Amino acid sequence: MTHYFSDEAYVFWDDVLEAVVIRWHAMAEMDRLSAVMTRAIELAKAKRARKVLVDTRHLAGLSPQDARWMTEEWSARLAEAGIRYAAAALPDFANPLMTKSEHRNAATAEQTELLHPFPELNQAIAWLSGIPA
Repeated sequence: MTHYFSDEAYVFWDDVLEAVVIRWHAMAEMDRLSAVMTRAIELAKAKRARKVLVDTRHLAGLSPQDARWMTEEWSARLAEAGIRYAAAALPDFANPLMTKSEHRNAATAEQTELLHPFPELNQAIAWLSGIPA
């Protein structure tokens, strides 16, 4: 079932992966990008999800500003919502998102990698499948 659908993306819950999935099919301006990400966080909270899959294979690329927002602000918001594992299928290893983002656990002050980039969707799915919900 689709939780959110727009001209740029759709957000849904995958029962097999037990993960929130964001499938992008067009570039979005910052306000629309934020709306999609907010809906993903809402779904993550509702499902008490620990995993998210982001499919960006159909995007030409993100602006450096949007990429920074994705890796910094959005990753922190995901972590606050309970997400511990995020896999992203990215079409281009030169994409600024290819650096693994980190979030700091305030309680333990330890850093953990949140966003794990993969060149192909099947690799991202295989990695998430190996993580218990």
